[in-house]
Amino acid sequence: MGALLYSSLEEESTSPLSLSNRGLAYGDGIFETIRVVQAKVPLLDYHRARFLRGVEVLSLGSSLELLEAFDDQLENAVRQLQLHGHENGLVKLIATRKEGGRGYAPIEPSSVDLFIQVFELPHYQESYYSSGIELALCSHRLSEQPMLAGIKHLNRLDQVMGARELNGAPEGVMLDQKNHVIEGTKSNLIALIDGTFYTPELSVCGIRGTLLSALLAGELEEFDGSFTIQERQMTLDDLHQADALLMINSVFGVWPVSQFQQSKYAPSTQVNKMMSTVKQRFGFDYEVA
Repeated sequence: MGALLYSSLEEESTSPLSLSNRGLAYGDGIFETIRVVQAKVPLLDYHRARFLRGVEVLSLGSSLELLEAFDDQLENAVRQLQLHGHENGLVKLIATRKEGGRGYAPIEPSSVDLFIQVFELPHYQESYYSSGIELALCSHRLSEQPMLAGIKHLNRLDQVMGARELNGAPEGVMLDQKNHVIEGTKSNLIALIDGTFYTPELSVCGIRGTLLSALLAGELEEFDGSFTIQERQMTLDDLHQADALLMINSVFGVWPVSQFQQSKYAPSTQVNKMMSTVKQRFGFDYEVA
């Protein structure tokens, strides 16, 4: 992330973070990392939807009240960004179940503490977009839990373990317990195979990124009616046989892959067109080869 500009923990009105906080003690909560462009959130609907699903899956409290609190906190975060002289930035919103309860069992009905951090937008090497990245393969396998699949809960040890293996690579592929391809350590994966874009099925593990959700919802069709993306189970063989690989998330946008293990991928008109369309539709700032 970029430099920290603001944290709600610095406010006198905010309760200090206790060692009994359930998010800290048990990972009992959810979070969203939200890119702001010109004081707007390009993927707002998808962040709200994933936040709401996390609230419902973890039974964190009233969906309506917490969605209103989400909106209020995000509005405050954008205001703080502007007070620091920025129109673009990154907001991290963390919702943790309030402390209390006996051991793992929480107090019912549950309530939530919301915290926000505001950062400058991170900057990535131009070559990641123009030339592509070398993609690593992580040996650590993702834990499988269908109930938690897709949401951005605070238990991110799988991603921590995977990221430790990157050894300087910008990103790495993570597999599930059955060796199916799932995602990157911080991004979703798209493969171009025989002219069609595919992305791994995320029914048992993995995070459904907001940019991926937007693409699956058909957000690019008004710009490019020929763009479609399909979900399916994928293997390492699929990646090696693909014409192109792309890593995507809501912060950096789209990174084409130049090499994965022994496989190399050449730039293509179809990939460049997709990258340009994503840039135009969601306000990313990168140059396409």
